[in-house]
Amino acid sequence: MTETRACPTCGAQVPGAAAFCTECGEQLPPAPSATDDPTRIDGPPLADPTAVAPTFTAPPTAAPWNPPAQPPTPTWQVPVSPPTAAPTGPPPAWAASPSTPPPPSWDPEASPSARARNAPSPLGAVLALIGAALTVAGVMSTWVAIDEGGTTEELTGWSLTTGAETLASNDPYLLLGLAACAVGAGVLLFTGAARNLVRIGAALVGVGIVGITALNWFAITDFVTDNLSFDVEVRTALGFYLAIAGGVVTALAALVPARS
Repeated sequence: MTETRACPTCGAQVPGAAAFCTECGEQLPPAPSATDDPTRIDGPPLADPTAVAPTFTAPPTAAPWNPPAQPPTPTWQVPVSPPTAAPTGPPPAWAASPSTPPPPSWDPEASPSARARNAPSPLGAVLALIGAALTVAGVMSTWVAIDEGGTTEELTGWSLTTGAETLASNDPYLLLGLAACAVGAGVLLFTGAARNLVRIGAALVGVGIVGITALNWFAITDFVTDNLSFDVEVRTALGFYLAIAGGVVTALAALVPARS
């Protein structure tokens, strides 16, 4: 049996599957499916007083942030010094940091080179004094020996200065003067004063003693050859060699290093 339904417009019965009313021709709403339960209520109407709305609890509201209260102003106040005027004079000179000590003042006498120049040389002083003593001893000792006709005549270096003997010379004066210079060099080397200059002077004194002694010998031999007979023979004696040794020792005093 075919299902029918009523037209909502005119109320005529029309087949259930009809899309238009057969009486008034109005379009019909679609027929409900067989699976739909006409008694089912999908949801209560909005105005249903029996419907209970779901409860919703709002999150607690945090208290608004307030900045900390400013501490009260103390009743006492630090006195403020009045501003000072900027100095109008020239800018101050640069000064080193207080933590940095100032550089030491340069002292030429305290420099290493000055200490090296002024270092004493005791051994050099002793050698210079020994050289002076040997030179004086040589002048005062037998200088030359003259052999003539089987006789021997000995002359000291100092006797050559008198002119009363066969030979005469002023060289002994020079040798004694150089010996005095050697004594002075020895004293200065012992104290270390002007050490470099004194060393040079001691070397020159030693060379001078050796040179004057050698020249004196050459002068004596020339005099004997030119003025005396062929049977006269002259030879050096102890004093000559002592003077030579004194000059060499004085020169060596200049080569001795200073005491460290």
